[in-house]
Amino acid sequence: MTSMAEVVRNETVYVNLNHDGSIKGIKIVTRLSGDSKEQYYMDYGRLEDMRVLTRGVEPIIENGIQKWNTSYLKSQDIYYEGRLEKNLPLDIKIQYYLDGMQINGEELAGKSGALEIKIDIVNSNELTTQVQVPLNLDIFKNIEAKNGVTSVVGKTMTVVFTHLPMGDQSFSIKADGKNIELAPITISSTKSNMSLGEELDGDIGALIEGMGKMSGAANELENGSKELSKGTNLLKDGLEVLSSGISKFVIGLKEIGTNLKSLVEGLSKFNVGLGQLNENIPVLLNGVEDLNSGISTLSLQGHNIENGIKELDSGAKELAGGLGQITNGLEALNTGHSNLTGLAQELLTSSDPRVRALAEGVIYEAQAIEELSKGAIKSKEGMDMLSQSTNNLNYRYSEYNKGLESISLGFAQMSNEVKQIPEKLNEMYQGHSQLVGGLSLLSEGLDAAIIGGNELNTNAAKVPAEVKKLAEGQDKITDGIVLLNQDGLNKITEGIDKFSIIDVFKDDTAYTSFIDERNDENSNCQFIMQTPSIKAQLAKVRSEAVIEVKKNIFQRFMDLFVRFFK
Repeated sequence: MTSMAEVVRNETVYVNLNHDGSIKGIKIVTRLSGDSKEQYYMDYGRLEDMRVLTRGVEPIIENGIQKWNTSYLKSQDIYYEGRLEKNLPLDIKIQYYLDGMQINGEELAGKSGALEIKIDIVNSNELTTQVQVPLNLDIFKNIEAKNGVTSVVGKTMTVVFTHLPMGDQSFSIKADGKNIELAPITISSTKSNMSLGEELDGDIGALIEGMGKMSGAANELENGSKELSKGTNLLKDGLEVLSSGISKFVIGLKEIGTNLKSLVEGLSKFNVGLGQLNENIPVLLNGVEDLNSGISTLSLQGHNIENGIKELDSGAKELAGGLGQITNGLEALNTGHSNLTGLAQELLTSSDPRVRALAEGVIYEAQAIEELSKGAIKSKEGMDMLSQSTNNLNYRYSEYNKGLESISLGFAQMSNEVKQIPEKLNEMYQGHSQLVGGLSLLSEGLDAAIIGGNELNTNAAKVPAEVKKLAEGQDKITDGIVLLNQDGLNKITEGIDKFSIIDVFKDDTAYTSFIDERNDENSNCQFIMQTPSIKAQLAKVRSEAVIEVKKNIFQRFMDLFVRFFK
């Protein structure tokens, strides 16, 4: 088995990109340098159109393995190149916008307006990438480049973006352009893992430990912020319920106030009447005394009245008996006289005037007796009715007199009881006056409460909206903390982990070869990518990937971290 420990392998991947960042073609140049005690150096990988660039050197190729005679390395380095169709270990996406509308890169040439270039670096977990965008200051004004570093040489401003393997990242350049032309965008990537030396081992370790603590604290802050956001939203919901309750409470207060005013008004009127009653109660008592005296007198006289009614009843009965006798006599007289009436009827035709006169007198007398008899009968009937009425009157008055005696007794008792009314009524009036006064004060206090309730209701109705803004702000803070934690601290920690201190002379975990991952001994790999230029001329310009690196990748990393933690 041959040893390759002393041979250094450098692999440079040149990538021609389309304007949108897609791959147009890949060419790889490999350099072998150093020395080895072994006869052959084994290089892995299959390349298309492989061509050796060093004169007098030819490899032995067997099953995708190039065997290089190490004797060549004693006098010169070995260079060879070839093409390869393979996906890159990162994806690049470039978009162009003119006046807010997306446009293809090749269509930009010669146009004017507000230009925006968006560059996305995604799926890059092992490489650190630098993007260089040169802008002609005769063409572009008002250049803005967030997260970018700018430098000006002559009439060219170069915007430089650096992407660390801490997740996907987007970069943006904005500028106002006239007759737009763009030089090629150059993108270079190299391994992110590197040896930093024992001097920085302790510092990086402490940095990693500190970042770990910061990440843990950020997790706690994130959880706390989420809980706070949740509590704020619950507070908002509770305040909305409270506001609704306050509104109903104020409506209830208004109804109570209205009803209380009506109650106070009614009680005030009642109190006026009660006051008048309290003032006039002595007159009422005197009236009760007079009424009691009159009823007592009436009760005493009732017996005399009752005896008179009894005598009236007895006389009516006797009178009815006498009228009965008169009626009977008149009926007998009328019967006896009827014979004379018949005779008188016959004598009316007498020629003797005296006889006729006598006959007419008898007839008239008979009629008078008949009428008198009828009147006696009616008088008898009336007297019978009068006798019955006096009898009823006697009975009813007797009952009335009994009631009158009871009333007299009751009024005597009431007179004794009613004497206590003035004192009790005065106490009632005084207490009722205090009640009306207290209710009036309560009504005034309720008016003040309603005014305060309206203010409280108005202010309480505003609070949920303000708390909602607070909740929305808290949600944004939470989102910011999550973003800081996930896209910031965690990725920085992950990125710092990639700078783990390894053996000063050995870096086994670095990205060593794009051609074949078996090229892992003393091998390193870098990518140089370039888009075509955008020219106003119709001629198609082919851009070869060329990059001038003034600082090595480690120096750029340190500059980046200084800016980040400054």
